[in-house]
Amino acid sequence: MSKRLTGMVCNGSWKSTKQKFLDLRTKFKPVRKKKLACSGGLLDGHALYLTTPGTMPFSIRGVKGYYNNCMEWVPMP
Repeated sequence: MSKRLTGMVCNGSWKSTKQKFLDLRTKFKPVRKKKLACSGGLLDGHALYLTTPGTMPFSIRGVKGYYNNCMEWVPMP
């Protein structure tokens, strides 16, 4: 079978999703991650493997902030 119906079971009955058919012959591109060095903040000197530079806001031990596109620490109040 090259195509399968996609969907989910809800309350014992089958419900099809928006995408009706999934072609299994398509090739998926692997995601390339780069090693990016952090500067400043709690992770200063450490390297993160990310697909794009910058991170979402997070907190470690009560210190809140994020790394911008230049991988520099930006504190949050």
